[in-house]
Amino acid sequence: GTRVASGARDGKVKIVDPKTAITQAEYTHGGGVWSVAWSPDGTRVASGARDGKLKIVDPKTAITQAEYTHGEGVWSVAWSLDGTRLASGGGLAGKVKITSIIPLLLAQHQLKYPTLSQFFLLKRFQEKLLKEKEPLLIGQSDRMDLEGMSDLKKLLKIERSKSETINPIWRLQLKGPADFVPKDADEGEQDEPEGEESARERISGWRDRCSVM
Repeated sequence: GTRVASGARDGKVKIVDPKTAITQAEYTHGGGVWSVAWSPDGTRVASGARDGKLKIVDPKTAITQAEYTHGEGVWSVAWSLDGTRLASGGGLAGKVKITSIIPLLLAQHQLKYPTLSQFFLLKRFQEKLLKEKEPLLIGQSDRMDLEGMSDLKKLLKIERSKSETINPIWRLQLKGPADFVPKDADEGEQDEPEGEESARERISGWRDRCSVM
């Protein structure tokens, strides 16, 4: 790997070049850091600490992009393969939590070579779904624009209106953790495990404090 992220008992997380041992970036938690993990695309680092906080940080600037509360000390952090969710485990009860970072991804989303209508459609998404926290209704022309915005489309839950109208309407909202569960999944298998050992099994790299990208 070209970079290593490590956490320590003093609450510091360092991003280091493994060839030169030069620290490229550094940030601090309010307690000892027990787990760090790179996002699948390598653009973010997630870390969990004894203070019960999850942080998502830009590894180039060490700027905190988002912070979440697990509720108890965080022993392990893992990303979903698509980079839209974080699993965190810890505490005496061994609780596992799934946190969606889709709001962060939408807020920071940038389009490559968008048309003017796609540019304004993204602004509408950010205004309605993030600031107002309300679903957005779009028509046929917006739906066609959305087809050319695949990276953004995967963050959204899209439902066609059931009302009988000549012009179809779609209702858009941000995906939540439940929207990623397979439709044929057995609901009985979705219960959160109890106890430290169960939490260990649910999250890989339970006590790793070093992550390589």
